[in-house]
Formats: sequence, C-alpha cells, structure tokens
Amino acid sequence: MLGKDLTSKIIGNARLGVSGMGANQKLVMQLRRDLDREIKQIKADYFALKDGNPFVLWFAEARITGERAKAMEGIVGQPGDMGVDALYVDEGLRIVHAVQGKKHDNLSANDSNDLLKFARRATDLWSPRFAQVLKSMDKPGIQAKKRLLEAHSRLHGNSKPAFLLKMYFATTGRITPAREREARRIARASGNTELEVVAGHEIPALFHEWLIGTCPPLPEMEIRVNGKDTIFHEAGRLQGWIFTATADEIVGLYDKAKERLFARNIRGYRGDTTINDAILDSAKKNADRFWFMNNGITIVADRVEEVKTGAKVRMHMWNPQVVNGQQTIRSLEQAKGNHSKVLIRVIRLDQRDGAGGFGGVVGDIVQATNRQNAVGSADLMANDPEQVRIEREFAKLQYAYERKKQAGAEFAVKAANRVRVKREELANALASTTSEMGPHTVRRPDLWQTQYDRLFMGNRKVTDYLARWWTARQLWNVDTPLRKEARWVVLGCLWRWPVVSLNGCLSSRARRRAFIEACQFKDGTILRPLRIAAKQFFACAKPIYVKAKKAYAEKKKQEGEPFKVLTPDAYFRQKGTDEQVLKAALHEHSRKHKITLALRTFQTRLHDAVNGE
Repeated sequence: MLGKDLTSKIIGNARLGVSGMGANQKLVMQLRRDLDREIKQIKADYFALKDGNPFVLWFAEARITGERAKAMEGIVGQPGDMGVDALYVDEGLRIVHAVQGKKHDNLSANDSNDLLKFARRATDLWSPRFAQVLKSMDKPGIQAKKRLLEAHSRLHGNSKPAFLLKMYFATTGRITPAREREARRIARASGNTELEVVAGHEIPALFHEWLIGTCPPLPEMEIRVNGKDTIFHEAGRLQGWIFTATADEIVGLYDKAKERLFARNIRGYRGDTTINDAILDSAKKNADRFWFMNNGITIVADRVEEVKTGAKVRMHMWNPQVVNGQQTIRSLEQAKGNHSKVLIRVIRLDQRDGAGGFGGVVGDIVQATNRQNAVGSADLMANDPEQVRIEREFAKLQYAYERKKQAGAEFAVKAANRVRVKREELANALASTTSEMGPHTVRRPDLWQTQYDRLFMGNRKVTDYLARWWTARQLWNVDTPLRKEARWVVLGCLWRWPVVSLNGCLSSRARRRAFIEACQFKDGTILRPLRIAAKQFFACAKPIYVKAKKAYAEKKKQEGEPFKVLTPDAYFRQKGTDEQVLKAALHEHSRKHKITLALRTFQTRLHDAVNGE
C-alpha cells in the first residue's frame, strides 16, 4: 500500500492529466496494483459475478453508493443488459445512476466506440416507448429488465423535482477527446442527462479517494445567498467566498445528502453536548442573533461558481464537503422552520490541494476551523487510509469500528446488530502488545500522533487487529480486583510471557480466526485457560501495587504532603510496571507453573479448534 504522502502527490498529478505524471508514473502503477488486488478480493467474495462486474461493483461503491452491499444490489450486468452494467435510484438526490465499466490489462485500449454506444442508451431510457419495447424483448434477463423498467419509470414520473439521469462510463483504458465530446452531446440531447467519463489515470485517482474514505463524491449542489452580497478572496491556488444563508438553505443540503455531506469531516455528530445544546437553544430563542453568536460553517468543494440571476445569487458547488460546522447543521436540523441566518465560508480547492487529503491544506483547514469542540490527534487521523480500511474490513466481519468520534446514540444506529469496536480501545490493545511500547503508552495524549505508524501498519492483518482487541476484552471479563486499572499491564505480560507467549499462540491466521470465533460465541473451553492465566497476573500485580502505594505515601509524608495517594490507575500507567509484574510472576515457581500450564492448554485447544478436533 502506498504511503500517505506519496499517494497524495501522485493523485494530484494524476488529475492533471497524463502529461503531468512524469516521474510519478511508478506511484500510479502502485495504485493500479493495489486496485487489482482489491478487484481480486471482490471476485473471491462475490464469485457469482460475471467477468468485468467486480470492477463495476468497486466503481459503483466508490462513486455512487459508498457501501459495497448497496452497490451489489444494483449490479445488472448479464446477457441482455443493453450495455448497462449497474443501475441505482437515489430518491433523496432525485438521480438515476447508470454505469458501464471496462477494465483492461492493456492500458492503451481505446473504448471510444463503446462510450458512444453507451451514450445512446440515454435516448432509449428517455423514450416513452422504451418500457413497451423492453417488455416485449426476450433477451434481457429478469434482473436486468426489472432494473431498466424501474429506472425508466422514475425518469418518466410526475413527481417534483424531476429525476436526473446520471451516466458513468468507467474504464482503465483511454477515450479520445473528440469522441468524449460527441458522447456528451448525444447524452444531453436525449433529455435531462449528464454523462461522466472516468478513464485512464482518473481511475487510480478515484481509488485513492476511496482509500481515504471520501467517496462517493456529491454531485452539484447549491446554496441560495441571503441577499446579494458575497466577499471573494483569492490566495495562490485557493479561492474563497463568504456570505450569509438562511438556516433552511443549510438544512436543505443535509436533507439531500445526509451523512455524505460530512465525509471529509473528522468527527461524527456529537449529540447533546453542552455546545450543541447551546447552538440549538440559540437557534430557537435568539434566531435574530444567531449569525453573531455562531462561528458559521466551512465548506470545501472541488469546483465553485457564483451564479447571479437578477437580484438572486446562488453558489453552485461540486462535491461540497462540510469540514467545520457539522454540529451547527445537525442542531439546526432539529429546529426546522426557524429564521436564523448563518455565516458561510466556501473554499474552492485546487485539485492538487484536494488530493492532498489530511496531510495538506484540507487538514490545515479542518484543524484551524474546529475550535468549539476540541480536536484531538485521534480525530485528525480519522480519515487516514488505514482507518478507513479497518472500518471496511471490520464491517465485512460484522464489526462496527468507530472511526470518527460521535454521539453514542448516533453510533448505535450505524452499529445495529454488529460488534462495536472503539478506536481508542483498539489503539490501547495495540500499544500494550507492541514491542518497545507497552502499557505505559496506553491513553497517552500523543499516542495517535507519535506512535501512529507503529500501531496501524498498512500490512497488519485484520485478524491481528481483532485478536489483540478481543484479548483486551477477555481481560475485562476476569472477576478480580484491579481489573480496570491493571488490564493493559496484564495484557502486555501475557503477550510477552517468555515460556509460552500469547503472541506465539496467536501467531498464525488460522489460530487467530479460531480465537476470534471463540470470543464471538463465548466458547469457555478455549477462553477459560486464558482467563486463568490472566487472573494469576492480576493476583501478582496487587501486592506490587500495595507496596508501591505505601512507599509513595511515606515519601510524600516526608516531603510534607501526607494526603497524597498513589492511585491504581496512576501506578499501572508508569513505565516499567509491566516488567515488575512479569519479573515477579517468573520468580514465583507456583505462579509461573500455573500461567505456563494455562497458556499451553489455551494453545492446544486453539490447535484442536483449527484442526476440527
């Protein structure tokens, strides 16, 4: 997997065209190889898909649905699909999405003629007779015919606003400019249709955006300016507008786009915090003063146009993303119909800046504008490619990873019927079991900033993440004193026990899977020996803490601070505490024997589970 800085660099150049690639060609090819691996994984997961459709499935997820399961629902590629590989209906945005995908090993393959054929399908879908023609045909498969008829009925319905037909032609090959212009003309002439061509180096560019969790991008959206005045500022490649909008206009954006409006945001909705309660109270009781009392909303977009029609001014934005002000928007959504005015700042990102992700200008904007609710180092890593990968891979296994900090009720809805994993708990488990780090680094404020790359390695297996997290969870279930305060120390001791280490017991993927399954199904046969070993370490840790507590109290008494107390939490977060517990356990023959026997039993039962015994 590409490093964050290198990936950002290549994507910026990829969007500038082939001529801008130069020395970064190797990095583009690395992105292509990573995409190829993802496509192969899709083939393995969805083996019934016909050739070509795994690429279509990934593209639809990245560009349209944002979720693989939803993308799979729209796949229609089969004999008689009339050149449409996937169809999706977005009721909120009033869009019918139609996709055709082409993936080639030969990157110079020219798909211009296929693009023209696909563009002509717009004429078919807008034809009043298309439904009758389709029903009379024997060729289309049942699924293809069903999807095509559904799309046709939406386009010809009487509901307002009318549906837009959005067509996507995605290819790893090339398209000649003249043919692309002709295809766009054909599509536009058929009706309310837009044709988007994603070809060549734009495919790895989209793959990178998918990696960092900012897909799918939003279509063109607009905000009506309250009044006719805007302030424009330009500095280097950045352009910005400041203006006022009504609360209804802002809430309207959220009603259409929902959570996709906050894809680049580093946090989810925080719920009923003191600040959010104050925002809501201000909107309801002091609407006339809201503009003066609120910090406003910051939006970044790939493209921005200020459109004036008489006295009316509208800001048209392509792929708008709220990077600051999510709490304001969600609070205003609860106070619909109020007359508040909101200060808006829209920033048009140069493509190179937008591609830079959170290591570049977007990250600078996010960090500088999020002042009301404090931004931590973990928040700033929320959209890192590895965090996004963990979230996606966990979801496949029915785990919900809390990548972004958000209200518990908000996360509970997203995590329904799945095992919840908080990012801080995962990081603590990793820190406790990573060499040269250990339990003393757990919960350190700078853990996500200084140790991130060691904890969240891009080549770490998902089963490795889950096995360490589940081990920490098992220690929480041990009925013993100091369970809460000493569990990270005990986890580190188990992981490095020199006779039979937990690290060795879980060294193979098969054993990790067997352990994870045992945790999910609460299999006491496998888990009981692990808890026995853990309980021995907890028992060993208690007298060590009591001794340290007495020594600390005596020292403070001599220093004139007789009421100072060394708490269990403070003690077990000290560097070297795990080594003291480990050393003490090794020196007690009986305890050493019990721990070793328990871990050997755990190892044997894992082996038996793997071999089906």
